[in-house]
Amino acid sequence: MSKKPALNNVKNAFHSKIESSVGLFATLKPFATELAWDGIHGWEPIHPEQAKKIFSLAFLDVLVGWEDFIAACFIRYLAGAKAPSGYCPRLRTGECESIKHAYEVLSGIEGFDPLKRFLRWSSWNEILQKARIFFENGEPFSSVTDQERQRLNDAFIIRNRVAHSSEKCRHDFKRISRQHLGIPDGGKIKRGYSVGALLLEISSRGFGKVEKDHFFMNYMNLFFQLADKIAP
Repeated sequence: MSKKPALNNVKNAFHSKIESSVGLFATLKPFATELAWDGIHGWEPIHPEQAKKIFSLAFLDVLVGWEDFIAACFIRYLAGAKAPSGYCPRLRTGECESIKHAYEVLSGIEGFDPLKRFLRWSSWNEILQKARIFFENGEPFSSVTDQERQRLNDAFIIRNRVAHSSEKCRHDFKRISRQHLGIPDGGKIKRGYSVGALLLEISSRGFGKVEKDHFFMNYMNLFFQLADKIAP
């Protein structure tokens, strides 16, 4: 009998990606403030806008890692995998024979190759719909709270603004920025306001009873917590 897949390496890889991005943020944060005299004359190693750009790219990288993590957990649970704690969701269907078989069952396509085809993992509503088909009560994916789901949706809107410059992405990012900053609908956002600038803002708005911190760190802490829910 073949060995069942596990989630230890999957979770550790995602944690490492978050930790790497947090380390990058901490290292460059001092350079993201107002341009100092040395910076004006080109003596600072990095311009504030460059630092903010790197924050946005680090954020995007974590979002990519999050999608990979969710996909890996979902597929491996279908194949009978256990989380690091030993937790395993109850399947509503028979256990898949392998990861390859799990991809075929989830996609409905014989011989499905994840290297050639794409399954969507950015919409939590869609993930929940799938989870409720295959797992009892949709667990552990249904354990994500409404507030956490909203922040996940916001995170992907922020990510989309990093990856795209379409009118829709700009409009959605401005809307999310207003919400994060407590600006009423239709209120003005500073011209040229960027993803990096938003991630550098210090607030706890929208993240529940937590200490005020940079939005970048609020999101990183959220992903740590969610990883523990999905793969305890």
